[in-house]
Amino acid sequence: MLEDIPEFEKEGPIQCIFFSEFHADYGPRIVCQFPDNYISKDIFDAVSVYIIPKPDIQKRIVTNTVLLDPDCDSPQSFSDRRRPARSHKIVGYPNSIEDKKYARNALIFNVCLVCAVGERTVQYEPVVQKASEWLVQMEHECGLLSAPDAQTKMAAVMEQMLQGLNSVGHAVLSVDGSVPVHLKVVRTPPAPDHVADHHVPVWVGRRPPRLDHWDMTSQQIIPHIKGVAHVLKISALADVEVQLVKACVRNLLYYGLVELTSIFQYSNTYVVTPDITRLYSDPRLQDECCRAVARDECIPASMGNVFPLYCAMTHDRTLRDICTEHNMQTLRVNERKLVQFGLLRGLIRRVHKYPVHLPELAVGVALTGRFPEDAYRLFDGRHSYDEICVREGLSSKELDDRIERDPSVIVLRK
Repeated sequence: MLEDIPEFEKEGPIQCIFFSEFHADYGPRIVCQFPDNYISKDIFDAVSVYIIPKPDIQKRIVTNTVLLDPDCDSPQSFSDRRRPARSHKIVGYPNSIEDKKYARNALIFNVCLVCAVGERTVQYEPVVQKASEWLVQMEHECGLLSAPDAQTKMAAVMEQMLQGLNSVGHAVLSVDGSVPVHLKVVRTPPAPDHVADHHVPVWVGRRPPRLDHWDMTSQQIIPHIKGVAHVLKISALADVEVQLVKACVRNLLYYGLVELTSIFQYSNTYVVTPDITRLYSDPRLQDECCRAVARDECIPASMGNVFPLYCAMTHDRTLRDICTEHNMQTLRVNERKLVQFGLLRGLIRRVHKYPVHLPELAVGVALTGRFPEDAYRLFDGRHSYDEICVREGLSSKELDDRIERDPSVIVLRK
């Protein structure tokens, strides 16, 4: 696959469905497709060895990417670095029926879905597998694939399948009154985000799930997920290797049980996003917010108190400044919950600090707070205070103090 083609992992419609077989005289070929002539012979021939493969890769999902030359419809060489004008991602489930009545003692076939390159296709894999096995059943029952009118019947099946899956995500296939098969596209969540040592997992619901539903390692980890401890600290608290903690958190992310946020500190700075207008105009979000940020779960906070707190978050004010100016206890607001709700709903964002090491700034200056050389590798403007503090075992104040004494380091806020 070309390096300059991004994998967007978005979902798009099925472009084409085709049925192919191995012919005793002509070799691999497309029997029928819908829309007609969507996949040319040149394109099919370029990947036919994977569409109609050898026995060792039959009965398994096979996905092919076909890159087309921008100036013609011929397959593009993998060594050609030009971006293709149009390309295909083909998902199939090659199958075979062994019987002496067939030429070469086997009927080898494949039903394939064609999507655009860069689109997610994992949701279609169960569909092509079920459709392929149904065709095996139909061949045994009524000779669907080897009958003289097989091409006409299969063309109708392909059309019915594509239109149903694209329009409603569901198709019911039946031939000559046979028992129908139901094909359904099951949407799967995308792969979870990268989980770093400094990320803080927060439960999406009000309460964590029951522990008896999880494996032993997760049962050790889950009680320590309280929206306060970062991943590395959870590892220490649970006495579980950090990679296992990350795997558990990724699993919880996959099922939508947790979300990731940044380390909560009173020295943090937050600013509102354009989505803050939703909190002003959406009564449901207001009710959810007032319950979520309340200091006492039985007594919701007032939106008249909560909204000004969010609006007070600016680049030049830390959370400590805001808490000093407003009596959170009197307002019945839990500041940690206030921040977490705002971050998870996109109402506010954290303004992170990123150290940058510029040695030329310290030429001729005596350094009293110089960092170890290996620490400077993190001062490239891409590693935040959170990440550096967790890696180096420092508090935010300790890092601030040391940077203050080192003139070769400046801090970016973004």
